[in-house]
Amino acid sequence: MANEELLTEETDLRHVPRLKRSINLVESLHAIQVVEEVADVESAVVEPVPPLQPKPSTQQKRSRVLRRRSEATDAPDEQTRELRPLPTDPRVVRRVVLAGLVAVTMVAGTVIGSYLWYNREDAQPPAVDGAAVVVEGSSVLIVATDEADRAVSVGVMTNAGPDQSSVVLFPGALLIEVPGFGTHQLAEANVLGGVDSVRLAIMNELGIAINGVAVLSPGDLAATLDRDLEITLASPFLQPDYNGAVVAAGVGAASYTPDEVEAMLMTLGTGGEIEFVQRQRSVWEGYFSELARTPGLVDDFADEDALGAALMKEGLGASRLVTTVAPVRQVGVGETQLLGLADDQAFFDLHFSSIRMPLEPRPRVEILNGTREVGITQAIAGQLIEEGFWILRTDNADRSSYRDTLIIAQGPAGQQEAVLVEHELGYGEIVIEQSASGSVDVSVILGSDAIQ
Repeated sequence: MANEELLTEETDLRHVPRLKRSINLVESLHAIQVVEEVADVESAVVEPVPPLQPKPSTQQKRSRVLRRRSEATDAPDEQTRELRPLPTDPRVVRRVVLAGLVAVTMVAGTVIGSYLWYNREDAQPPAVDGAAVVVEGSSVLIVATDEADRAVSVGVMTNAGPDQSSVVLFPGALLIEVPGFGTHQLAEANVLGGVDSVRLAIMNELGIAINGVAVLSPGDLAATLDRDLEITLASPFLQPDYNGAVVAAGVGAASYTPDEVEAMLMTLGTGGEIEFVQRQRSVWEGYFSELARTPGLVDDFADEDALGAALMKEGLGASRLVTTVAPVRQVGVGETQLLGLADDQAFFDLHFSSIRMPLEPRPRVEILNGTREVGITQAIAGQLIEEGFWILRTDNADRSSYRDTLIIAQGPAGQQEAVLVEHELGYGEIVIEQSASGSVDVSVILGSDAIQ
């Protein structure tokens, strides 16, 4: 499907047909109401009120119209029925005029209300059957996976408008809370719960909305390229060899085959994680330039998510596309570097302010499994993250025999947050813990009533 078919028109033009249909429908309904009002008044003045008749069905109405047309054709000489004069009683006339004024007022109110509703600041364009809807302030998760199904390259493309889009890359060694699985490296989130776990982990960490996904599996990047690609590297790409390290790609701009480009994106090499993600940035910049020239290539690897493909094409079509790396800090050393996000609020506001979740400040929640059901915390955590809650911890409760879900407000100050959680889940008993833990606002212990 062409990208332009997936885009909506400007707000004011997009809603004109909808508003016209609303006006016609309301005018028709109120015109019928006025006629019926006049008929009722006439019946009350001229002749007795007839008994109520059952409302004709649609088929009966159609048959009646056809029969009348047939009678008009077969009997053209039939005398026209004598029309009764309009009522002259002032009380009747006032009622008719009043009914007309009410109808006109209701039509005007409906038109104005419809216009204000569809042009409010948070309005979303109407869904189109068979098409994805792209809006400003939307985002798509871009993930490249290796043969072990690890998310070796992860980025969030944000569409701030037609003038600028940005892609923020995250290193695979980033330590992050994977909802339902605990703290792991971001690359492992895809192994644990698929691409949706990667999406929820980033949404939860940053408090942002991610609308679609685009996944490059092994071989996808090379398959979409039919020619060499120019990549500019800031540091050499070194691959380990039995004699030491071999330079697979040097510093500066050079052309590389599709297979070489994919290797630079997917392979850590001898450098560290930060050097790796910086090299990935260079590869993505070259690849995005190629995709911008041929947007149809996006469909070759993002065909499982039409919205994700549409959002990515929209970002690639912006006047300016900025690719950058999220600020990180080293938090530990293991077999690989362990990284955490740096406290750089200005950076995250710059790139993600248009896709922030609505709840501010975000309620801090921990979810504990009080049943024998495996994986239940993952589903509940995902549900709350989608609504803007911040899941700090998922774990098992002190026992697995809870019948009713407990929503524990950590101190009186957390009572409002507990009410929000209960409203979102639709079940659970709210309990106020007087001695607050301080680390979270609400603790949720899932009982058997949470098992669907």
